[in-house]
Amino acid sequence: MLVPEQPLPALVMDARSEFGSDAPLAFDDQGNANVMLKVASGDGGFIVFSRTINPPQEKLEAGDLVCWVPLQHDEELAGESKDPRFGWIGLVFATLEPEWKDGDWVLREFYGDVD
Repeated sequence: MLVPEQPLPALVMDARSEFGSDAPLAFDDQGNANVMLKVASGDGGFIVFSRTINPPQEKLEAGDLVCWVPLQHDEELAGESKDPRFGWIGLVFATLEPEWKDGDWVLREFYGDVD
């Protein structure tokens, strides 16, 4: 069961190969990445669309491991897929290294405020 504000690991997917979009990743006017993710779960994962909370400083690409935080569930959006988890709206807060150390994923980049 998904819990709002409980971070989950997810893989950035190539939207071009999965859905035939024009590019593997897209960026908005502020530089935030709009991404398709496969979120980790016990049944093999599920797909959501999301974006980063701020522009990534390092290149973000398909196959990267990220920290996705679900925030709320949208029933109308969930109806667009056979999997109701598609309706979860959340944000990507960080890129992770594919390395587990001291009980957590190793952080590559946090997309927090940069001053």
